[in-house]
Amino acid sequence: MDHDALHDVRPVTTRLVDPRDMTHEVTAPVFRVTFWTGERHDDDGTPASQEATYELEGVDVVEAIAWTRAHARTVSPLVLVQLAVVADDPRTDGRTAISLWSWDGIADR
Repeated sequence: MDHDALHDVRPVTTRLVDPRDMTHEVTAPVFRVTFWTGERHDDDGTPASQEATYELEGVDVVEAIAWTRAHARTVSPLVLVQLAVVADDPRTDGRTAISLWSWDGIADR
């Protein structure tokens, strides 16, 4: 796994925004980390076999990335890793996951 990929920076589009456009703020984020192991399905390229999803609480995004990187080193054969922040969705009274980072182990083989 190329853990240095977390430090690669692509060109970023920026613009000034009005911070008052937010409807609510999450002050204690919950992160989800999913590890897929095995091989991909031949038909559609989705991860196959086993999935393990963990929720991380009481950490910030830097700590969540560090935990994900450290734990990914112990999972084999690793196919795909995804880190997301989970938040209550006031539109649906449910939860939503917003992907923050993913790594495709097959692409790096």
